[in-house]
Amino acid sequence: STALHDEFLAFMPELLPRCVGALADAERSGDYTSAPHVLRALEVFSRSVEEHLHLVLPALVRLFQPEVADVPLSIRRATLQSLGRLLPRMQLQGYASAIVHPLVRCLDGPHEDLRKHAADVAAVLGASLGSDFAIFLPLLRKTMTKHRMQHAKFETVASRVMSRGSGLSGPDGELLNLQDELLDKNKAGGSELPTQQISS
Repeated sequence: STALHDEFLAFMPELLPRCVGALADAERSGDYTSAPHVLRALEVFSRSVEEHLHLVLPALVRLFQPEVADVPLSIRRATLQSLGRLLPRMQLQGYASAIVHPLVRCLDGPHEDLRKHAADVAAVLGASLGSDFAIFLPLLRKTMTKHRMQHAKFETVASRVMSRGSGLSGPDGELLNLQDELLDKNKAGGSELPTQQISS
């Protein structure tokens, strides 16, 4: 897998701008036929994308954030699922805010299905960041509480992050195990993490 990563890496400066351009063209034209293929390509590139997150991440965020009104629901869902599979492979320090705040807007949006997938991504992000994720927990929990959401894996990650204290940075062994578990679930079936709505 390391050899494959190195092989992809040499082509990233040429391929990734094309991928981002295809997503921008889809947004301009309103034709998102190519978007699933681009998302799949990014997943195949995997860790090779990491050095170019500053280019790729804004394009992916635009696909799921509520402000971009004409993106089909199926593309928003697929983008969140792809992020759930991509992020565990990345070093995300420095990008957390750029991911969390759009996720919060998605969690606060009108689509229950997208809120569930956004919570999946938040759980993956928390497992990746470890204690660096703690600063975002109050906002995420406030938004999820507003919509009466419970998400078992997110709460497990959040509890572990808080139990470590502010003096420790990054994920520990337990969080890395959770990260692997979340990635396996996302690979196996898109998003099957337990999320439920609390009855009024």
